[in-house]
Amino acid sequence: MRPREMRSRADRLHLPLRAGVQAQRAADQLH
Repeated sequence: MRPREMRSRADRLHLPLRAGVQAQRAADQLH
């Protein structure tokens, strides 16, 4: 596998994680 492919795959994994963390923080602020 090329480094670029691995990087794009990692980005795809990290973006949802980041969105989940931000959603959790927003929910914590609401409560």
